[in-house]
Amino acid sequence: MSTKPRSAISVEQKKALRAYKRDNPTKSNISISNWFKSTFQRPIALSSVSEILSKRYAFLDEQHQRQLAQQRFRREHWPELEDVLFQWIQHAERHITITSATLREKAEFFWKNLPNYEDLEMPTFSNGWLQGFQQRRGIKSFKQFGELASAANAEDEMNSIRQALAGFQP
Repeated sequence: MSTKPRSAISVEQKKALRAYKRDNPTKSNISISNWFKSTFQRPIALSSVSEILSKRYAFLDEQHQRQLAQQRFRREHWPELEDVLFQWIQHAERHITITSATLREKAEFFWKNLPNYEDLEMPTFSNGWLQGFQQRRGIKSFKQFGELASAANAEDEMNSIRQALAGFQP
């Protein structure tokens, strides 16, 4: 018995399979499986073909710009929140340095101000959520060095100095 390591089918391959079925609606799952094998040089189980063609993967037909090479696509739980937060990031990144703490604060701010979420309990916006959000939206993190890195810390230091001096007379 040969044991070949399993390898996941990428999102790009799943989209191609769905597009092939859309263009050839009369094709059976067996012929689609054969097409997949000849196109991508790897076999695919008939159950996988059926699953990929199911409603579960209908979101792949939408025209979103996602990372196509990724193996899995995890949907966001709060799409409206993530859309607004992403728009804010695109606008603000030209003017300020955005940290993970800033993203969490803005997520909480938008959560409180979006009407669709007012009846729901606010999530914790954990590191896992933040990492998933950045991956879904293609946001990269960069470590700052030199003067730029010290400038980000300078604002925190100035705030602590202002708080310490607030108790004194001018």
